[in-house]
Amino acid sequence: TADLPAEALAQEGWLTYTNDEYGFSFKYPNSLEINDDLEENFLSSIYVATKERDPVMGRGNSIIFIGVPSDSQAIEAELNSFIGVKKQNITVANFPAIQYTFYQGMEEDDTKPHNTKRIFVQHNNRTIYIAQASFNIKDEYDNWFNGIINSVNFF
Repeated sequence: TADLPAEALAQEGWLTYTNDEYGFSFKYPNSLEINDDLEENFLSSIYVATKERDPVMGRGNSIIFIGVPSDSQAIEAELNSFIGVKKQNITVANFPAIQYTFYQGMEEDDTKPHNTKRIFVQHNNRTIYIAQASFNIKDEYDNWFNGIINSVNFF
């Protein structure tokens, strides 16, 4: 298996988010915030987003989405249908995971096309779903994503 790149480890002074119900925590930059909007088809879900608001969306740009899906197989089936998707076995915090990488971007709404990641981690008989969430991708966002992933802890 391959590990996620360690190029952006969690920084000193980052905040910690803990989900006691599903047994995981991670660190995130103090310049970001947690939005705990429950998404449809998820038992639990949060976004880590910028504090500055996007004038069109009315909220911060999402950097990462982490959730516990009620049906992870449906999400994986959809990802497998994407053209050019790459699937790789990895580990996250020493737990087996599957990472899907694919090209994403929409010219009609002027988002910057980029490679994006979706990760499924098996922990305590549950799937934890981690998604690179921002369409307005910047190098800083990519570094934050990798830093957050590298700081994940399961308990």
